[in-house]
Amino acid sequence: MTKTNNRLIIYILFLVIGAVLFFLAGTGRVDSFWSGMGSALFAISILRLFQINRYKKDSDYAEKMNIQNHDERNQWLSEKARSSAFTYSIVALSIGVIAARIMHKLEWSTLLGMVVCFQVFLYWVLWFVLKKKY
Repeated sequence: MTKTNNRLIIYILFLVIGAVLFFLAGTGRVDSFWSGMGSALFAISILRLFQINRYKKDSDYAEKMNIQNHDERNQWLSEKARSSAFTYSIVALSIGVIAARIMHKLEWSTLLGMVVCFQVFLYWVLWFVLKKKY
C-alpha cells in the first residue's frame, strides 16, 4: 500500500503542476506550449488517480492487475519489445546518418551519429553491470 500511496501523492502533485501550467499559459505568463503540457499532465493525472482509486477499492481488479504485472509471459514480451525497439532505433538512426551525409546535412549527421554512439555505449555499460549483478 505504501507504493500506492506514494503514487497517489505523485499524481496529485502532477495534477497541481498541470493546473498551474495551464493557468499561467492562459494568463499569458508563459507561452502556449506550456498550456498543452499542463493539460496533458492534468488529464493523465486524473486518469491515473481514478485507476489508483479503483485499485484500492476493488480487490478483484487489484488482483487482476497484480497477476498481469507479474506474469512471466508479459514480462518476457515487455523485454522483447524493448529489445526490438532499441534495435530498430539504432538501425533507423544509422540510416538517418547516411541520408543526412548524402544530403550534405553534416550537423544532423553528426548529431544522429552521436545519439547512436551514446545508445550503444549505454547498452555496453548496462550489459557489464547486469552481467556482474546476475
